[in-house]
Amino acid sequence: MALSDSVYNTLDLLDKETRQHCARVGSLARQIELYLKLPDNYLSNAGYVHDIGKLYISHNILAKPGKLTKLESDIIHLHSYFGYEILKNLDVDDVICQIVLYHHGLNVPMLEPVPKCMNNKILECSKMLHTIDEFEALTANRAFRSRFTKAQAIAIMKEEPNHSKDVMQFFSSCNV
Repeated sequence: MALSDSVYNTLDLLDKETRQHCARVGSLARQIELYLKLPDNYLSNAGYVHDIGKLYISHNILAKPGKLTKLESDIIHLHSYFGYEILKNLDVDDVICQIVLYHHGLNVPMLEPVPKCMNNKILECSKMLHTIDEFEALTANRAFRSRFTKAQAIAIMKEEPNHSKDVMQFFSSCNV
């Protein structure tokens, strides 16, 4: 399953830093698909487009060098919903759309609670993407801080219970 040219053209509208982050997340996701022998490319495709919704977030907020206000943080959290809507309108596979929607957890602003019958594949891939996204963000230089080492990032992430154990194992055992 490949993403369409219209998706890539839309990604080109993102700022350089966000495009590069998405490319690194997609690449890490592809390595994890191979490591875990996942039979499809849902995770990597979602990784390449996971932050496409940031097109609707002000660059002044995204590139702010200091601590975000509560309102700014709430605005940034809308990007997964915006991404879902953009991808749906570009006729991207619904599984990929939903993985993007839930890549920061199940409490997405503007949505009703997640249905109890939610597809386990979507839930697991969303959790994996969240873990990959956070690892990449921690190990990259940001406007407001320098990058953490791989070991520091893993230590920070181990303090949070909502990460994919399989992905954490990959980061711990592989040279990334």
